[in-house]
Amino acid sequence: EEFVEMKHFALGVPENVEVVRAHIARDVGLFDLIESFRHRLTLDDVRRRWQIAAAPKAILEEVTHKMKLLQGCEAEFLKQLASQQVDVASNLDDFEQTIELFRHQPSYRDVERLEEIIDIVENVNGRLQAADQQALLLNSREALLGRSQTDYTRL
Repeated sequence: EEFVEMKHFALGVPENVEVVRAHIARDVGLFDLIESFRHRLTLDDVRRRWQIAAAPKAILEEVTHKMKLLQGCEAEFLKQLASQQVDVASNLDDFEQTIELFRHQPSYRDVERLEEIIDIVENVNGRLQAADQQALLLNSREALLGRSQTDYTRL
């Protein structure tokens, strides 16, 4: 989520720089006006003038650099997302196998093992709820990245 926020912010910077560019041109013009009266600027004022004039280019270069870094982060994030999706799919297969055991294994219908069976059912139920939360999280991340959402209806 922070990644998406940073990306949206970075994409908006060039537009904001354009808005400020007019103010910068005005300020540089004021320096020119002062110099036209043959007023000698201090070294700090000269540095400030050129820093102001160069700021839009420096900002846009920095944003371009950061966007490249963000693209690398996005690629890594997508790898992690894919790995987590594989884990959820593997868990779904495990759940199906466990549930099939309940259906077909006579030992899971043995009343004498009721306490053990209850523990197993509660454990599977807890894992199913956790997997459901994980699926929701993965779907929200896919949506944030503009990807189509994975279907977890098997859950």
